[in-house]
Amino acid sequence: MQVPGWFPTPSSFYYSFLISLTYSTIGFQQAPPRLGNQYLEDSALRELLQRIVPEEYLKQWEGELTRLGWRVVEELPTYGK
Repeated sequence: MQVPGWFPTPSSFYYSFLISLTYSTIGFQQAPPRLGNQYLEDSALRELLQRIVPEEYLKQWEGELTRLGWRVVEELPTYGK
């Protein structure tokens, strides 16, 4: 079987370089992203609600919206499993 001229042979520098890249990434592990409260961390949503919802209502809803923000992080991912 013939390989193209540009294909690295086992004795070439490029072949050893490619092998070293492959072995150097085998043990790589990245921590998964951690989500926080989706209501408290969404500044755009909070600013919008402050503009369009009367303050008296927003104060009443604040606790429920905070609980909902945690439910999004804790409960919803379990439904997808």
